[in-house]
Amino acid sequence: MTTSTILSVVGGVAGFALGGPTGALVGQGLASVVARSAAAKLDPSINEASRLTDLSIQTAEYGIPIKKVYGRQRIAGNIIWARETRIERVENRIAGQSGRKGGPQSPDTINVYYNYYQTFLLSLCQGPIGGILRIWADKGLIYNLHTQDADTIAQSQKLPIQIALGTATQRPFSLIEGYEGIGQVPAYRGQALVLFDDWLANAYGGRIPNLEFEVIA
Repeated sequence: MTTSTILSVVGGVAGFALGGPTGALVGQGLASVVARSAAAKLDPSINEASRLTDLSIQTAEYGIPIKKVYGRQRIAGNIIWARETRIERVENRIAGQSGRKGGPQSPDTINVYYNYYQTFLLSLCQGPIGGILRIWADKGLIYNLHTQDADTIAQSQKLPIQIALGTATQRPFSLIEGYEGIGQVPAYRGQALVLFDDWLANAYGGRIPNLEFEVIA
């Protein structure tokens, strides 16, 4: 027996006791309203975005030469390590509105969407380098230290990256060792590297975009 039926029976009995047959009908009607309101709260409306499936990344190649940078140069990196895409399901619940003139409340709405996070390592060029001034993702500037604007610099420094300048004494990234094991990760000494750590990639269809770096030697 459903909740609505139970409430209708109970309402009818209570209404009959108070007002006879007419009271029973009134009681059943009120019980029906309560049941619909309760059902609305129990069964929210769910709007769920479809999950992305084509999460291809920019080219990762074996055997390509390692670039040598002189002065300042804009170059693309080569992916040499990457984790699987981390997918986060997020629910945003919006409370239902009360009905007019005592009518039932509309159900809550749950909007479901997904965040896509990428963790990967890029080899840029021979080191040591002086640093990275700017980074572009699919031609859009996402990192800019070649500016006098303090807000732009502060925002750029929030990008979740770690940079290895390519020195002869650099150590492996501890983040990668956490996945692969201590002693199982090369330091790539003499190569400038950039590690993106759990980077939100929703703006690029959840994939790793084509990245370019302005390197200063």
